[in-house]
Amino acid sequence: MKSRTRRLLRSDRTVPVLLLVTGALLVALPFLSSASMLDSAPGGPSASSSGPGLVATCTVSGAGNALYPAYDPVDHQVYVPTLSALVILNTCAVGKVALPPGDAPAAAVFNPQDNELYVTDANSEQVDVIQGSNVVATIASPSFNILGPLAFDPAAGLVAVSNGVSNTVVFISGTTVIGSTPVGEDPGAIAYDPTANRLLVTNAASDNVTSIDAAHPIGTPHIDIPVGGSPQGIVFDVANHLDYVANSLSDNVSVIDGLGGEHGSITVCGAPFGATWSQATLHVYVTCLGVSGPPGVSVISSLSVVKTIAAPSPSDHFVGAVYDEFNDRVYVTAVDKVYLAS
Repeated sequence: MKSRTRRLLRSDRTVPVLLLVTGALLVALPFLSSASMLDSAPGGPSASSSGPGLVATCTVSGAGNALYPAYDPVDHQVYVPTLSALVILNTCAVGKVALPPGDAPAAAVFNPQDNELYVTDANSEQVDVIQGSNVVATIASPSFNILGPLAFDPAAGLVAVSNGVSNTVVFISGTTVIGSTPVGEDPGAIAYDPTANRLLVTNAASDNVTSIDAAHPIGTPHIDIPVGGSPQGIVFDVANHLDYVANSLSDNVSVIDGLGGEHGSITVCGAPFGATWSQATLHVYVTCLGVSGPPGVSVISSLSVVKTIAAPSPSDHFVGAVYDEFNDRVYVTAVDKVYLAS
């Protein structure tokens, strides 16, 4: 049987762990207790300088569990879900959302249509809807089963969320689940491709990406696009109208388009996981866990790596990435820190 890498989030309340399972290989990355999510200084920790390519460091315990942070373009803040808290960043931590007891925030996305943040809860399999720092609604559905990353579908005005066990993507309008569509095995990150007007979903266990009609995402035929081993993160490059897929098992990035075109692959740092695009540099930033090589960030232009940002320490397993368009910053999550990359 072909070896696979699967995302398994264990929401242990004291020591959250991200497990990467690759065939017989089991790699456990332990993260710090979240007993103190923010620095004790007033207003949270201040930014400190880092190594080449990393312009600042913020201490956020449990940030290594922040696989899918989100950017709020209204308040210009970044939300970091750490499985034990939802931390709000503006350069560094400025506060956290008061979540219901027992919530384990796993992934987030901003809905610009309603100016609300949607956050999946790994403990109770529900979605919290947040305005500012307050939960204003909770969405539950019998169709939810191992919820994953989310994305906003601007063509249909819906929030899409990966549904792991059933291998579907579920669609939410406001606070109502309106339907789902089948995708590949172990669906993960979702990206919107405005050129093709498609939603693209990475499928870690079937080594492909499912392309869905964004205007009519429920009940219409989809396209399956082959990529590398265990695809995780995905991002659309606005500059060249292509989609970049981080393949954790094959240590490369597949370059595709939303209509099924395959445009090559790029070798990157070890075990790539997250991906984001910077409007400031017009580059794609791919985070690497470092399981099969050093952790870091591969910076891509077109079909080439133009810069590699090394992690300050081999234990800094880089996971999530998100771009702050207002401040022109790329946020990278790793263990108990959030780095700002240039």
